[in-house]
Amino acid sequence: MLAARERHLRASITMLCAPSYLALKPLCGLLGEAEESWRLWAQWSGVIAADEPYTQRVFQAAPELQLIARDGAGFDSIDLQAATRHGVIANNAPVVHEAAADLTWRLILATVRRIVVADRGVREGQWADRDAYLSSGVHGKTLGIVGLGWVGRAVARRGSGFDMNVIAYDVADLAVAGELKGRLAS
Repeated sequence: MLAARERHLRASITMLCAPSYLALKPLCGLLGEAEESWRLWAQWSGVIAADEPYTQRVFQAAPELQLIARDGAGFDSIDLQAATRHGVIANNAPVVHEAAADLTWRLILATVRRIVVADRGVREGQWADRDAYLSSGVHGKTLGIVGLGWVGRAVARRGSGFDMNVIAYDVADLAVAGELKGRLAS
């Protein structure tokens, strides 16, 4: 049954590839001057979504909508209960969380290694004070993570690669820390 519906969706979905700023106005409930936009929504069977809100009102205005493909790691902007009531499938990009974890680690390493401070100092001719730019690095340090969704788990895995002591907290899924060889904070 699900396979047949998936084949049907793949064959029939007209996708809207629009950045959130193009879709934001009609999605925020600004009817009136946006009536034409709502009429367009009524024809779409699928959208590639950024972080614009998908609410009960959107699902009512888009009776043909069958799929929201979220270009991101989470579903915070999608009312999943309303989507389910209207038979709309919501999914997300399966690898975006890896890119978010990579960016998180770039920022952690840049902060710990004082990259921005060192860059600014060198550009200002202050390279003689080398000690001002040294750091102890991350190896063996403690990494605290709040939230063990896909991004949090990927950040934790990378922390383990630096032999860090990973301490994690997640209100929804407390069993995940064990799989990451981390410790749960209370």
